[in-house]
Amino acid sequence: MQEEIPHYFLAKILQRLARKRFVKSVKGVNGGFSLSASPESLSLYLIVEAIDDLSVTLTDCIMGNKTCSETRSCPLHDSWAKLRAQQLEFLNEITIADLAYATGSKKEKHDKRKI
Repeated sequence: MQEEIPHYFLAKILQRLARKRFVKSVKGVNGGFSLSASPESLSLYLIVEAIDDLSVTLTDCIMGNKTCSETRSCPLHDSWAKLRAQQLEFLNEITIADLAYATGSKKEKHDKRKI
């Protein structure tokens, strides 16, 4: 499957994943990138955290307040806390293996329709 991701953008993503040791890179004609760990052990949370700082989504106040906590909360604090918990659960439950399987299943269904 081709995603049309700009080369420079993809290179930055792969560099960040390599720094976290989720992928390893090999230079040269037969070089490239490969996973450093099993796809079953790499959660979507680990990958997203390596690429993008999740602290903004998971800890900062949705309304932009400098202080927002259980004792001093913004109007959206409780609702946002529930959504954050759901996000964390989702990102931690899904693995790279799950994504690969889902992608393969969808491709297989699509290919069968062509027959």
